[in-house]
Amino acid sequence: MRGGAVTARLIPPFHYQVGWLPRNRRPGEHPAGVSGDGGAFRGERLMTDASQARSLSVRATLRDPLRRLWVRENQQRAPLDLFVLVDVSRSMRVAVDGDYCRAAADLLASAALSAYRGGDRVGAVCASARIDPHLWVAPARQVQPAFELARRLRAMPEQPAGPPKEQDSVEGMLDVWRRVSMRRSLVLLVSDFHAPIETWTAIFDTLRHHQVVPVMMQDDASVPVLPAWGLVHLDDSESGHSRTLFMRPSLQRRLVAGIEQRHARLATMFETLGLRPCYLRRPFDPAQLTAYFHASGLKPPGGEAASTGASDATAGTRDSRTRRPQPAR
Repeated sequence: MRGGAVTARLIPPFHYQVGWLPRNRRPGEHPAGVSGDGGAFRGERLMTDASQARSLSVRATLRDPLRRLWVRENQQRAPLDLFVLVDVSRSMRVAVDGDYCRAAADLLASAALSAYRGGDRVGAVCASARIDPHLWVAPARQVQPAFELARRLRAMPEQPAGPPKEQDSVEGMLDVWRRVSMRRSLVLLVSDFHAPIETWTAIFDTLRHHQVVPVMMQDDASVPVLPAWGLVHLDDSESGHSRTLFMRPSLQRRLVAGIEQRHARLATMFETLGLRPCYLRRPFDPAQLTAYFHASGLKPPGGEAASTGASDATAGTRDSRTRRPQPAR
């Protein structure tokens, strides 16, 4: 790795939130889809219908003309699993002298701290043509396995292992779903998305059960500045092929149009799949992800109420059995 020895760095955490209610009985940070003792007040429920009958609601019971017993129900707060999936194909390793892989490593370290702060578990998988058994960690509360993987990710050589034809492949991402929890999780997929769009469509289809955030690595040179005339040496960072072309205005326009067309196809794919990508610039800044999760398009269930601990039940979608007794007429 260029730039000297790998040193441990403490990357600040970022704040994330999800648009669904995790179903987990363990106490955690996120509003859950189950009732419990802690969290925000959810409403009153008949004692015969309630999962827990320990909090008697005296006011609701006295107001019931049928003299039924009512109990208070609170919103349980639960943890979730956070996964970081990293594309380690050739284009990610050679892009801007390997800065893409270093930025992905910083993101992984920051995600580990973020999950630990919220009581969540964090897992990570790095894949190119296949999943490297030494470059993945199972979801856990401990941050050290993720930190160790981030250190290995920073130290990865620019030349991937394996036959040349496999260096530009992300086929290993098609098997990543086997390493992700069966329970719905938050998945950050980090890549430059240079692989064929059909491949990415298939990869996202295998992860459709989870909330997937495509984290697209970007650089100012994503659309190169090409001269109108002269010899130009071009390197394909994905396949490793090189070509020397005699540049002329018509060829310049075709090359730039092809790059812009691919960006448009990627945007169409994300929109079709209902995904909202996060465009990440180097060096990694956790504030970019915090701003992404707090954008208007990613409100937690229940809007502002959920962000303070209330659930969608408090926001007006209360279960039909959870209602206050009406006075007798």
